[in-house]
Amino acid sequence: MKIRIRELCSREYLRIMFTDQGNQLRQLSDTSSRKGLMFCPLNYLSVMAKQFNRRLDGCSLSSASVVL
Repeated sequence: MKIRIRELCSREYLRIMFTDQGNQLRQLSDTSSRKGLMFCPLNYLSVMAKQFNRRLDGCSLSSASVVL
């Protein structure tokens, strides 16, 4: 179960990171924090995706273009 939660958090974290800098959800994610053991949902995503984020450090990612 833990692996599935981490996978879902990593996917959602990546989706949020690919949004525009001006996106409200992206801004909230960048400024989210925690107090003690109390997490906000966006900070929880970031913590759960910490290992994934470390592996992406220094990588340059771009979103795929969708052509219909």
